[in-house]
Amino acid sequence: MTSPRSTRRFVAFVLASGVLLTGCPNQLPREYNSEVKRNFVEACTNDLSVESGTRVTEELAPRSYCECVYTLMKDRYKLSFDDLKAYEDKVASAKDGEPPDMPDKLAKAIADADASANCTGASTGFAPVGPTPN
Repeated sequence: MTSPRSTRRFVAFVLASGVLLTGCPNQLPREYNSEVKRNFVEACTNDLSVESGTRVTEELAPRSYCECVYTLMKDRYKLSFDDLKAYEDKVASAKDGEPPDMPDKLAKAIADADASANCTGASTGFAPVGPTPN
């Protein structure tokens, strides 16, 4: 069973795709670019919240790990930007504690990053929750 902390980390990571698409409606990214990468990595790296009126930043995963997941997702497994956006939409409308199925290519990128000695932070305890395709 996944711990609540792992679930929180996963949800924060998944919501990174929501951060990818912020900006003026007429200027939303339509493909992977440097802005998308920067926002994805930042959201994967840090959880920003407000507690008792104070902004709190919690490190979720090392930057190098998040960059590795991004590169694997985009370049090795070729997760299309449209599929990432569709997943973001599903996450945004999901009920608390009921994450939607993760795209297979994203799940594989996370698994590879966790198993890779080349991805610093592979032992972060970061793990997807919910159903993932084989």
